[in-house]
Amino acid sequence: MFQVILRALSQPSTYAGLSGLAGAAGLSAPEFQATASLLAALFGAVAVFVNERGA
Repeated sequence: MFQVILRALSQPSTYAGLSGLAGAAGLSAPEFQATASLLAALFGAVAVFVNERGA
């Protein structure tokens, strides 16, 4: 599951979609940037500990 999320987060289109959803939800640009940065840090930390498939 984390692999799928990490793969999706590596795609620029994911951030374009998330920014559209954030705008629809009423988040301002700074709030979205803070949220996206937090999520990127969280999933980056998880990626350190999750084994890659086949490794």
